[in-house]
Amino acid sequence: MFDLGLDGEHRYAEHVHDGRPRAFVYLDHPSSGGKKKRFATALTPEQLDRLRAGFAVTT
Repeated sequence: MFDLGLDGEHRYAEHVHDGRPRAFVYLDHPSSGGKKKRFATALTPEQLDRLRAGFAVTT
């Protein structure tokens, strides 16, 4: 819908929609093998900090 280019290699995207900033994170399906499906394992430390900062502003 937004053509963010998210996949197993590119897991984080920011986009402004209707004048509001949005953050999107691609997580593998919970039943797929491999590492645990958590933001901390899917994102770089910098991306995780940006996501946390965004939540802190909105709560």
